[in-house]
Amino acid sequence: MSQCTLVEIYWVMVRGMVLTIALLILVYSSFAQTMGVGLGFATANAFIVDVVYQKEKSSFILGCSIDAADDRRGKKVSQQLPNYGRTIDGKGDSFWTFDMGYGRVFGEHFGVEAQLSLVGLTEYTNYLDGRFTDGGYHMVTRQGTASAFGGSATYRIGKGFSLYGGYHSYRAAQLGCRFWF
Repeated sequence: MSQCTLVEIYWVMVRGMVLTIALLILVYSSFAQTMGVGLGFATANAFIVDVVYQKEKSSFILGCSIDAADDRRGKKVSQQLPNYGRTIDGKGDSFWTFDMGYGRVFGEHFGVEAQLSLVGLTEYTNYLDGRFTDGGYHMVTRQGTASAFGGSATYRIGKGFSLYGGYHSYRAAQLGCRFWF
């Protein structure tokens, strides 16, 4: 994995979550009855973090996810110099999402949620070259954005904890939990 890439992605996620939490605290202080923080994982190897506020039977969700299976080799190179190794060691892709959603609670325990997501996509090629850290380097071959959607069912266990599971068009199956305060 490229440390530079992971650090960049980490800071984007941190800034996004700080902004999201600040916005939700502002909204929470004036509207919400309950606020929650969620953690999850999807079968597309993505970690999911979200913040939820609930007023009466409606929930509003802001979150993000990041691809945990990023296997980029060594340093990111924007141009392949003549003396660089040219042996391809595989291709891959990575992604991140920014999610917004709405949920509705039915009864005391059950709920459903729908999400819309902005997806950032990066495709890359790994090359072998012993002069680089991690035995090679990678070049980005395509970057872009896409949209995605998903849905989940939730089950609240007591006042402080809930579980959710569902499907997202980019992350595939997803499971997680939320802590309410």
